[in-house]
Amino acid sequence: YNDALYPAAPAARAAADATPEALAAIPGVTRVTAVNALPVLGDFGPIAITVDARTTMPGEPAPMGVVTAARADAATTLGVGLRAGRWWTEGTTSEAVITQATATRYFDGVDRAIGRHLSFQSGDARLVFQVIGVSTDVASTDRQAQAPSRIWVPMPASTRRMTFIIEGQNPATLASGVRSAAASVAPAVPIENLRTFTEAMQRAQSSDYLI
Repeated sequence: YNDALYPAAPAARAAADATPEALAAIPGVTRVTAVNALPVLGDFGPIAITVDARTTMPGEPAPMGVVTAARADAATTLGVGLRAGRWWTEGTTSEAVITQATATRYFDGVDRAIGRHLSFQSGDARLVFQVIGVSTDVASTDRQAQAPSRIWVPMPASTRRMTFIIEGQNPATLASGVRSAAASVAPAVPIENLRTFTEAMQRAQSSDYLI
């Protein structure tokens, strides 16, 4: 939903909101959600975060985490569980869920994380979130490494590039319907990397061994 095709942010957001509804109407589709980057296969790198407005002392390593923006129903589709608390409801902008690794490393454990705050820089803005839940850990793009500290936050209204995750009874047969549904909402927006999760994982694993 780029600036050239959707110069007005509200129009881009309207198209992005309509896309899951169109995809969910495809016969055989059981769930649809969206994230800004797919964990395991397309993560962004970790960024510095601040916990409870605590200032990092000179020489002290700053807390780091992978930030994943998502729709409120993403955890269910991705199979991410909860260790404590809850997920936010759609429309919330200032609540976050952290993974168990994040809670252990930076919040003194799962049982002490709920209700506390974290923040990070996004462009010119400093975004502040209250922790309302602790999820199970999710691997990063480097699948052989330890699970990273991850922060799940609501998808910002300004998000223009995202990954839609579609669950279906027979995913391999859904490609044509997905293209048609997406074209009905945003005909000029290209679809990149339309694959089943199994295909994407096989391709990623094969690339792990390329030199």
